[in-house]
Amino acid sequence: MSVCKSTAGSCRTLEQLLWFALCILPLATYLSPNQARLIPILCVFFAFARLVYWWGYLRRGTLGRAPGVQFTFLLNIPLFALVWVQFARKLVSWRQQCGLRLRSSSSVRRAVAMSDLLERPTREQVALLPPFVGLNLSQVVVLRSHAQLEDAYRAIEGERFVGFDTESKPTFVKGTAETGPHVVQFALQNRAFVVQLSEEPPLAFLRSVIESQTIVKVGFGLMSDRQALVRRLGIKLGAAVELTATLRALRYKHALGAKAAVAIVLGQRLQKSKSVTTSNWAAATLKPNQLLYAANDAYAALCVFRALGSPYVAASGQLER
Repeated sequence: MSVCKSTAGSCRTLEQLLWFALCILPLATYLSPNQARLIPILCVFFAFARLVYWWGYLRRGTLGRAPGVQFTFLLNIPLFALVWVQFARKLVSWRQQCGLRLRSSSSVRRAVAMSDLLERPTREQVALLPPFVGLNLSQVVVLRSHAQLEDAYRAIEGERFVGFDTESKPTFVKGTAETGPHVVQFALQNRAFVVQLSEEPPLAFLRSVIESQTIVKVGFGLMSDRQALVRRLGIKLGAAVELTATLRALRYKHALGAKAAVAIVLGQRLQKSKSVTTSNWAAATLKPNQLLYAANDAYAALCVFRALGSPYVAASGQLER
C-alpha cells in the first residue's frame, strides 16, 4: 500500500513540477534583473509545498495531502495567470510593431516586387522606416592635393560605377544668375570623394572622370548637373545612369527622387535637412554636416542602383550589369 502511495505521490509531484517549470521558465524571460530575484524564493516555496504534501500524504493518506495541494495551487495558478498576462502584453506589442512595419515598409517596398503601388510613399510612411545607413565622416575624403586626386582616380576607375552628384550655393533673389556647381562628389561602396570647385578647380581630374565613357556616373537629376557642369567648367557628362528614368519601370505616377527611391527600393529613410540643402556650398571650408550630406547624396544613388541590379545600357545598346 505504501508503494502505491509513493508511486501516486511521485506522479503528482512530477506533474506539479512540470507545471511549475512551464510557468517559471517563460516568466524568467519577462522579469527585469531586480524582479528575477523572486525566482529563487518561488522555487523554495514550491519545494516547501511539496514537502508539506509528502509529509501529510505519508502520515494520513489522501486527506493529509490537502495542505500541500493547496500550497502548490496557491503558487502555480497565479504564476500560470501571470505568464499568460505577460504573454498577451508581448503579443499586443509585437502586433502593433509589426502592423507599423507592414503598413510602412511592406506597402512601400511592395512595388519593387509587384510594381503595383503607383503612388509614392507618403511622408508618414517614410517617417516609419529605419534611417538610411550611409557613410560616416571618416569615409569622406576632401580632395585637395595632387596625390589625393591620383589615388581617388585609381579607386574610381577600379569600381566603374560611381555615385555622382553636385551641390550649388542657392540663390534667394529672383533673376540672380546661378554660379554653381560649387561642389562635386563621387561615392564608391565604402567611401566618397568631395571636390570643392574653387577658382582653380582640378579640371584634369574632373574631366577624366566625368567625361569618361567607361566610368559610369549614377545619380538623380543628372540633367541639371549636366547643364551646370558645361556652363561652369566646360565639361560634358559621359557615361551615366539617370535613376529617375530607370525607376519609371516601377510605374509610379510621379518621378521618384532620391528620398522616395531610397524608401521604395531600400526600405530606409534618407534624411535631407533643408538647412543643409540651402547652406553655403561655396564656402572655403565645408562643415561636417555638409560633407556628410554631399557624400551620402551620391552614396544613396549608388545603393539604389546596386539594389536594382546595376542596370546599365551601354552606348552599344546592350544591357550591362
